[in-house]
Order: sequence, then C-alpha cells, then structure tokens
Amino acid sequence: MVYALVSGGLNAAREPHLYTHAVLANMTAYKTRVFSLDGQLIMRLGFNHAWGAKYRARLGVKLSALGFPTSKIKGDQWRLDVVAPEIEGAFSSRTREIQAETHRGVSDIWAREKTRREHSPGGDAGRCFAIGRSV
Repeated sequence: MVYALVSGGLNAAREPHLYTHAVLANMTAYKTRVFSLDGQLIMRLGFNHAWGAKYRARLGVKLSALGFPTSKIKGDQWRLDVVAPEIEGAFSSRTREIQAETHRGVSDIWAREKTRREHSPGGDAGRCFAIGRSV
C-alpha cells in the first residue's frame, strides 16, 4: 500500500485551519498483473466520512496527550480549548458562508465546494499567522 499525507494550515478563505489530505494508491500487484478495488465503493460519501472521523478522533487524542485539552462539539467534531471562542469566531468566516448556503437549501458538500471556488487564490497568510501569534 502506498499513501501520502499532506497537511495545510489555511482554509479557502486564508484563515488558520489545520487539515490533512490523504491520497491512497488504489492498486495492488499480484504476479505480473495490477489490480484495483472498485472505486465506486471506495469513493462513496460514507466511506470518506468514516475515515475522516477516525482521523479526527486520533488527532484529538494525540493533541490531548500533548497537553492541549479538547472539547467535543458534535458528532466527531471537537475544538481546542486553548483557543478562545472570540479568536475562533474571528477566523470562521468560511464556516458562516457554508452555513448560509445550507440554510438556503444547498447540501453541505456543495456549499463547501461553492464557497471554496468563490475565494481567490492568494490572500494574506502572513496576516493570519501574525494575528495568531499575537494572541
């Protein structure tokens, strides 16, 4: 099995946001042939959510073990207790945009995609990190 993990620190709105993308090569070799699993089964939304939940749970445990207490929000979501709600709110414009779209009847996944596309590449990453350091 071959996979790659790529971590980032900014969301589409260029606000501080910890995330990790995982890429898994869907292939295996047997003798002289190469095979893959049925991609339609792998890429179903439930499969992706299940692995995301597992990742977030493990990350929460590791952060707690490092001395960063967390609190459960809902489902498999949690937040770092050391981040003040005011600071979190200041860097949550994308969350508000997604919620506004879902209130208009757009599905969560399409709301995320729509708001991602509306943000131009670039942004002021230096400003985000400077504000984060000054807190």
